[in-house]
Amino acid sequence: MCERFILDTSVSYIVLDKEVGTRDAYLKQWIGQGHGTLCYTVDGKLGTETLKTKSFMRKLEIWQSRGRAIRASLAKMNKARNAIKGFTLRSDDPHILQLAIACRAKILCTDDKNLKRDFEEVVAKVIGEQTKLYPFKGKDAEKKAFLAKNRCGRVTN
Repeated sequence: MCERFILDTSVSYIVLDKEVGTRDAYLKQWIGQGHGTLCYTVDGKLGTETLKTKSFMRKLEIWQSRGRAIRASLAKMNKARNAIKGFTLRSDDPHILQLAIACRAKILCTDDKNLKRDFEEVVAKVIGEQTKLYPFKGKDAEKKAFLAKNRCGRVTN
């Protein structure tokens, strides 16, 4: 199965907007070649943020038609919200954590330090699997190596 991942809206424009250029081209290529599956929702706060970005929605439609994006249902998001109630969060992004839990996503792409900590601690405990952080601010070689290890047919820790 392809790795499921979450793209924090604070960095989505860098990865999804073609106007930005080649920044994070490796991640775009990884998704485009079907090595990862983007999890998203159109419900709640995160859905509102997603729907605001037209280029993001166009890309989601394409990826979903090709099986490279999956939408978390409102029921799964609500169940995930209940799952994180007992945790003390550092970030102000519980909706990102809920999405990860609802989709059982193990990779997060963000530059939010507090969200990274919450993802590693909360999501890993709830889904019972190790989570991973995409090296968003890393060098190209680091990004390429991360994506090479986490693609369809070759998922490693």
